[in-house]
Amino acid sequence: MPGELTPGDANSDGLSRFRIPLSCLSAADTLGREPMDSPEKSRFVTIQDTLLIRVRYHETDGQGRVHHAQFVNYFERGRVELLRSLGHSYRNLEASGLMLVVTEMNIRYLGAAVFDDLLSLTTSVVRARGVRIEHRYEISQVSGDDSSEDAPTPTPIVQASSVIACVDREGKVRRLPDFLRQH
Repeated sequence: MPGELTPGDANSDGLSRFRIPLSCLSAADTLGREPMDSPEKSRFVTIQDTLLIRVRYHETDGQGRVHHAQFVNYFERGRVELLRSLGHSYRNLEASGLMLVVTEMNIRYLGAAVFDDLLSLTTSVVRARGVRIEHRYEISQVSGDDSSEDAPTPTPIVQASSVIACVDREGKVRRLPDFLRQH
């Protein structure tokens, strides 16, 4: 079925990983960039990874909703797991003297999540060349307080994009490693 999540591997921190066919990506919102069906299509999503996140109590604010800043932490988890899905670890990248730093983050909040909600975070590489990687993120609410037997349709609650630069330990800009530019 198009758009269906397919089980992947469980990773080290107990999060489930899912693969979504690229054909299921929506071009409805590219966060100010060219649409997926434009002549520049080849510059868009070439790899993505989806993981499930259960909202923990300490991630919520006084209103009982996930604090807006927490989503930035979720995005970082998504990038780390995306790198792992490519067969590399961020720890090893840093050990080699390279770091990936956020230079731009744009976030659109479409809804809210509360304690114990199950969220699906899809992290996609939009473009990777030179010294920069552009990512797109979508967080959908997979389940909430609904105790019905039927699986709910995932509801997008956050869409975001980021630009990440590659630097060395002294903060000097460096080219992305080959394995990152190939995607």
